[in-house]
Amino acid sequence: MNNRDLLKSIPVFSGINDDDADEILPLTHQLYFKKGSVIITEGSEGSSMYILIDGKVKVTKAENLESEVFIATLEAGSFFGELSLLDDMPRSANVIADEDCSMLHLKKRDFDNLLNSNLRISNTFYKNCLTETFSRFRRANQNFTFSQHILREKSETLDELNRDLSLAKEVQNYFINTGSHNHDNTDIRYSYIYSPCQEIGGDFLNVVPIENNYINIIIADVVGHGITAAMATGVLKSAFSLFSESYANEPAKLMKSINNHYFKIMSRFYATCYYGNLDITNMNISFAKGGHHHPLFWKESAGDFIEIEASGIGIGIMETAQYKDVTYPVESGDKILFYTDGILEQHNQERQMFSEERLRNTMRHAILEDVPEKLQYLQKEFNTFCNGSAIEDDITLLLLEI
Repeated sequence: MNNRDLLKSIPVFSGINDDDADEILPLTHQLYFKKGSVIITEGSEGSSMYILIDGKVKVTKAENLESEVFIATLEAGSFFGELSLLDDMPRSANVIADEDCSMLHLKKRDFDNLLNSNLRISNTFYKNCLTETFSRFRRANQNFTFSQHILREKSETLDELNRDLSLAKEVQNYFINTGSHNHDNTDIRYSYIYSPCQEIGGDFLNVVPIENNYINIIIADVVGHGITAAMATGVLKSAFSLFSESYANEPAKLMKSINNHYFKIMSRFYATCYYGNLDITNMNISFAKGGHHHPLFWKESAGDFIEIEASGIGIGIMETAQYKDVTYPVESGDKILFYTDGILEQHNQERQMFSEERLRNTMRHAILEDVPEKLQYLQKEFNTFCNGSAIEDDITLLLLEI
């Protein structure tokens, strides 16, 4: 297609004759762009139009300061910026050479002079602009109507998902014991905080008193959070329910059974787990570790925390994993804080982590100062530390007080 026919094929020049085209063509300049060259920058002054003779260009719009959205690819015979011949408005998109290309360039000020001197071209051009504008408006209206329909469908889908999430939250509440309790033996008290960072989370916590003889505690953290992690906590719950009756007083065997069960079903989703079996009659507690942080164990007789010596890899990593249990005596005044790593790895506005050291120091202060509600005190200190920072992970705490 020669340049005259190319010009006449553009909608805003539709209907002009050869003589009219021959008056417009001398006002154009042929430009060449290498691949990757920026032809138009979004927001820059709009005062000319382009007609692509050969090559390709891509059109994009900025989504934010760091990314852009692809709009279209234009090939030979395409045009852009034609309405700039009318309104001088800023460019609405970026245009970038997708390969080496050449194009005709027509400036508004040159074309204005022709329109002022040639009534026939002027009438044809403005009529075409009006027709093109209404055509675009109709297309935009059709797209808007269709988009409304799609949005309604998506809204209905989201409503259904929200209902499912609400139900999932109710189901997960079955997995998580919350509140504050005194055991039948009033010398033992346990309290909880469970705070998922999304509607449903990947932490799991259960406390199971057995008559007046034992209290069994399990806490777990599936890597990640949200729906998939919540499903994995369901598998942990089922494993705990299946095997706790047989191995409640044998932490290592219980942890091994949970790991084997979890590995077969959810081996792609690593989890950490910790189990404690408090023997009220003999006043001792046995632990088994599955890749989880040791609880903070406050020994009243020592006036400080003691270190728990136990080992064991995370749940779902190795089907044949072996675990060991350790037993410690407990006495009046002892306190044991189980927790998931969400509280340790939380950042504040200065990108500092809460850390195990800060958790330990906060609990030490609460114990030494005999703060009545220690978990509530810890949560208050944690919120002060965060100072409005978004919560990054599920946070679960259990405090056992003798």
